[in-house]
Amino acid sequence: MLPPVSMKRAFTFFVMASLAASPALAQRRTPTPPSSGLTGEADQHFTAGIRFAGESNYAGAAVEFHRAYDLSHNALVLFNLAAVELELGHFQEANDALASYERDAPPAVIQSRQPVILQLRQRIAQRSGTIEVQLTHPGLRVEIDGAQGFRVLREGDTVRAPVRVPVGRYRVQLSAPNFRPREQQLDVAGGESQRITNALEAVPVAFTIRSNIDDAEVSIDGTVVGRTPLAAQQVSQGRHRIEVSRPGYEVFRADPEISGVNTALDVRLQWLPTMAEDVASHVSIVSTHASLSVLLDGRPIDPSGADAVPPGRHTLRITGPDIEPHEEQIELPAGRRTTMTPTLTLRRDLALAQAGSSSTRRTIGYIVGGVGAATMLGGGIWLGLTVPEASSDYQRQAQFERIIEGCGERVGQLVMLRTPEDAFVRCVNARTTPPSNYTGADAIGTDASTNIALSNESTSTLTIAGIVTGVGLVALTTGIILIATAGSPPPAPPSRTARMAPRFVPTGNGFALHF
Repeated sequence: MLPPVSMKRAFTFFVMASLAASPALAQRRTPTPPSSGLTGEADQHFTAGIRFAGESNYAGAAVEFHRAYDLSHNALVLFNLAAVELELGHFQEANDALASYERDAPPAVIQSRQPVILQLRQRIAQRSGTIEVQLTHPGLRVEIDGAQGFRVLREGDTVRAPVRVPVGRYRVQLSAPNFRPREQQLDVAGGESQRITNALEAVPVAFTIRSNIDDAEVSIDGTVVGRTPLAAQQVSQGRHRIEVSRPGYEVFRADPEISGVNTALDVRLQWLPTMAEDVASHVSIVSTHASLSVLLDGRPIDPSGADAVPPGRHTLRITGPDIEPHEEQIELPAGRRTTMTPTLTLRRDLALAQAGSSSTRRTIGYIVGGVGAATMLGGGIWLGLTVPEASSDYQRQAQFERIIEGCGERVGQLVMLRTPEDAFVRCVNARTTPPSNYTGADAIGTDASTNIALSNESTSTLTIAGIVTGVGLVALTTGIILIATAGSPPPAPPSRTARMAPRFVPTGNGFALHF
């Protein structure tokens, strides 16, 4: 076997002769390069490449051979290129050039040069090995670093292609989106292929499940993780089995591919078409408002409670032509009917109109009631003052009539009978207290007429005072009825203008004003 230098010279000679015009030229041993078979600028670059190779300037030779091939696309140039790349230690480039040479060169030429091609392949295999990454992670990136500044970066479609590297020790860094990066060390011997097959560890993803129904049970890969609304769950990337269920609803099942991009799942549970009576719930709405529209979780239901609905927590929404939309959370037990009397707010414009009508009615009630109370009070006082005087008049008249009747005569409006006038006058004078001094029946008749007039006057006064008091009582009662039927003032409609409430918040440097 020739020593390295002698072998290199012999190999260089073969390179120089690889494009000889005939096989005979390949047998000649002459320092003068044979004709390349190329023309023009391509031939000039090829000749310069042979000269540089002869001078062991393999980097310059590689450049010239590359330029010659680019200009001519002559596959025979690739053998020369493979040879100088091998001398440079560029084993991947040498292997690629030799493979292209065997594929594109004329078959007869390849057949005639099999020994030297085999020799070149053996030298590549003895002095290099391959690193092959057999991973399928999307966006995989591979960095291979070795001694003497050797470095290879692979990503995209070429990441899984074997990388030919010089014999030695290498640091391989693997990275991909949504996976933890990994670094490992490989020792590559001549002719050896190192394969990386261990997958990268996926970074857990915060996966969110959004449901149109609260309080539904959620399971991931058969494990119950909670109930909706559910906080984000840490899950590995990949395909998972998701199930969401709640009594009265169809079970939701899905097998989403979870990744760093797909991190949420929207779930819409649908009511079962039919529900067993021990499962179904019913809700009825009692209200004085007419034409109400009732939605349960956004689905219309009969306000009378005729519809069977799923049990559990729901969002109840009530709307109507004369009310503001009303919404609240309700809990419906399974197998039972729930009757609700929600507090509904009158529509803003109607509330304002009703407030004005009620206010007017209430004001009139206060006025009528106030006047009635004052009239009744005045009439009562008047009646109170009149009653003693009238009572005195009635008593005086009654006493006077008894005296006259006791004396046997009637005088004035009373018809005088039987007794002589003198005897009658003396009888009357004797019975009055204190005793009177009537001189005749005419005087007694005048007083009798006066007493009757006073009594009649008192009766009229009492009647008028009673009427006034009664009118005041009626007015007061009317006012009270107007106030009572006006109702309580309706609640103030919600303000549609947001107000900022300033407040002082303590800070490390004092106080800050927040809105």
